[in-house]
Amino acid sequence: MFINLASYIALDMRKAKKNLIIKIGTTGQIPEEDVDFLRSQAERYAGKTIAPVIVRNKDRTYSIMAQQLSHQFTRNLLEESYLRMVISEPDVRSGEYRPIAAVTVESNPIEKPLRPLSGAIGKGVKQLQGDNLGILAIYYTDPVEDFDVLCPGPQTMQLYISKRLAPYSHVGAVILSSEPDYLGPVGSKAGKTRIYYRKPWSFPEDFLQDNH
Repeated sequence: MFINLASYIALDMRKAKKNLIIKIGTTGQIPEEDVDFLRSQAERYAGKTIAPVIVRNKDRTYSIMAQQLSHQFTRNLLEESYLRMVISEPDVRSGEYRPIAAVTVESNPIEKPLRPLSGAIGKGVKQLQGDNLGILAIYYTDPVEDFDVLCPGPQTMQLYISKRLAPYSHVGAVILSSEPDYLGPVGSKAGKTRIYYRKPWSFPEDFLQDNH
């Protein structure tokens, strides 16, 4: 839902030739039916106010705020946001990516980051058929520097994956990969990829062992 909403708003900003960060505030989840409403409100107030504007749809209340994106834009502007999308394009002169539009949602919902991963694994083990040992590949559309941070407490992703795959003898490992961090240092244009396996190692000894 957020990807759809943010993509629509970013597209509207580009069509209007406005380099803005649009901040949407909410105290709860945003239902699918509010996507068009929030898109229209973001377009209405884009570039017209720097203070939050309160808008309401039925019994739900949101705040909308637009802030100019400058060449001094840094990722610190987004750290307080729960969800964020940044649209960037390469700068021919510097070779770096220049942000041209950003959309954020500021909220404090109760988050369980392992739930979507567990669901993806559940779907994957059903898709794999036959007696041959298989590997699941799961992709995160956001940059993830360290997959261990998705786990609660001291639990590591390797421990979680091993336990999650324990009932499934036909799945030996999960490959997690993520989107590159285009706003990070120049050298960080590749996303992270890690392999987590069901213990004990079920594949040939030299298979995929160069990636821990």
